[in-house]
Amino acid sequence: MGNKYTEAQAAATKKYLKNIGEYKLRVSKEDKEKYMKVAKNAGMSLNTYIIQAIDEKIEREGAKNE
Repeated sequence: MGNKYTEAQAAATKKYLKNIGEYKLRVSKEDKEKYMKVAKNAGMSLNTYIIQAIDEKIEREGAKNE
């Protein structure tokens, strides 16, 4: 017996995705695996790891890029 995707779940997902932006990042398969391994070892998803890395770089560089 499989789980069914309910109308409530569909509505909640649609509402969530309205506030989400996406950016596609293209890297070699080898780099992707390397990045995923590093993120996993840090206890994070690759998405979270990348966002944290970007935020840290912005903080280091200060307001000059705003």
